[in-house]
Amino acid sequence: MNESFILEEEKEEGEEESENSDQPFNSDFLGSMIMSCTSKKTLSHGMCIHGYIIKSGFMRETFLCNNLINMYAKSAKIDHAQKVFENTTHRNIVSWTTMISGYASIPDMKNIVELFMRMHVEEEAMAPNQFTFGSILKGCTISRNLKLGGVVHGSCIKFGIDLDPFIATTLVDMYAKLGRIEYSLKIFSQAPIKDVVNWTAMIAGLIHHGQEDMAKNLFLDMLRCGVEPVSVTFVSLAKIFNEPRMLNEAKQVHGLIFKHCMELDALLGSALIAMYGKCGSTDDAFRLSTRLQSKDVISHTALLVAYAQNGFDHDAMIMFHGMIDENMKIDSFAIAAVLGACSGLKASKAGKELHAYAIRKGFISDISVRNSLITIMGMGKKLSYIFAA
Repeated sequence: MNESFILEEEKEEGEEESENSDQPFNSDFLGSMIMSCTSKKTLSHGMCIHGYIIKSGFMRETFLCNNLINMYAKSAKIDHAQKVFENTTHRNIVSWTTMISGYASIPDMKNIVELFMRMHVEEEAMAPNQFTFGSILKGCTISRNLKLGGVVHGSCIKFGIDLDPFIATTLVDMYAKLGRIEYSLKIFSQAPIKDVVNWTAMIAGLIHHGQEDMAKNLFLDMLRCGVEPVSVTFVSLAKIFNEPRMLNEAKQVHGLIFKHCMELDALLGSALIAMYGKCGSTDDAFRLSTRLQSKDVISHTALLVAYAQNGFDHDAMIMFHGMIDENMKIDSFAIAAVLGACSGLKASKAGKELHAYAIRKGFISDISVRNSLITIMGMGKKLSYIFAA
């Protein structure tokens, strides 16, 4: 969910700075510092700034309190966020929405509902906006609470914001992820204004439900309507092309990305590498990996999986050891793929070492890792050993 409204909040008229005029830092500077700590995930620095704000008497400014709530919530310090919220003297809609959003990311639906009810009681003149409802819907999606999501949808209709582009996109995403794609399609078709975010959410929802042809047609409709796709649109679209017979179409999608002069960031590059791997073209996957300016563990894992899927087991093993040497954060996808490579190479010793590594790193409960271990170690006496681990 886009939460930039929190960061772009302006101080309300009447917030006083005169009492703090003799301080070396003003509230604008302190607010920008908190935002920086939030984006860079430097909580310890943010807590030092919080201490300075308390000492200097700036805690009476709602603008700063809201940014502190946001910082703590995004740093998984929800108790700290709640404490700042309770001590905020003059709460506004951003205060309530930011706190609700923090609980939505966990998600903690009990506290979300309680906060929403409190807002009605304590702030009679304050109406929830699209971001308030969007945060609650996000919590419903993460917690897979379709029933509450439907109730919140009803409230959006009551407040006349159900067709707001932001709410419409959030509802499309929620219903698609909770198994009601027909509701997503209805909401999408009724939305009077459709931006690229709406189109992308609907395309992603259709792909999630295996409606690839409908997703392709919707993408073409988007282009016909003159809506420019963004990186995330292509990340979703790339998932459609997943077998060798679709390689030519996959290359057409790659060509469209160049046509739209889109930068190949790590996320989009990884999606394309994975796409080429599933289409059986490891050469294209490798060439693309060399062109990425920004490489991360996701792009490395995508190439490793592409090698393993297409029988380049030795290359997959080399890739994996290189990731270990570079201290990259290995995930279950990489473990499962390299175990498959061990199976192809009949490298039982390496397989045992990877089994121990998976146990040590806590991946042994992942179903794909366990299936790969079964394959490499066989269905005989060692099977019970795998599941006992």
